[in-house]
Amino acid sequence: MTDIDLYEVFKKMLDQNTVNSLKKYIILPDHDSYQVFEKYQIKRTKVGFKVTSNTSDKVHIFSSAKYALAYCTMDNRNKIVESQRICFLDDTLASIKIALKLYEKYSKQTKLLDKKHIYYNKIVESKLKQKLIVKELDDFSLKAKQYHLSSIPKSSYK
Repeated sequence: MTDIDLYEVFKKMLDQNTVNSLKKYIILPDHDSYQVFEKYQIKRTKVGFKVTSNTSDKVHIFSSAKYALAYCTMDNRNKIVESQRICFLDDTLASIKIALKLYEKYSKQTKLLDKKHIYYNKIVESKLKQKLIVKELDDFSLKAKQYHLSSIPKSSYK
């Protein structure tokens, strides 16, 4: 059973007010994109995942759906500093990946030993930066998941 089928089953079981209130907390697949919290749309593009806001003209492109969803969650919770940090880290990660490819290409092309050592050091440095940025982005993703789970109303049934 897909997410859409499950949503349709819930829609039939619950009244319209309950379904509308649930939309604020769930991620709904839509043809070739995802509707997130009724405020954002995440769509896969050639260069990554495009996040557009339904309430403003903000558009961001992320390298991963996980980071796009973390951004949506933080922005939805008005964690502006965290959401901007996720954007910055994702952009930095993309530039580090490009620089890493260039350093590897240059190190293969050069014949001088000194230059090879310099490029090797740059590659090691870039990989270390990449690892630290991915760790911080994963921490933000975990925080976003915790925020999202804590925002869902709990059932009064025991």
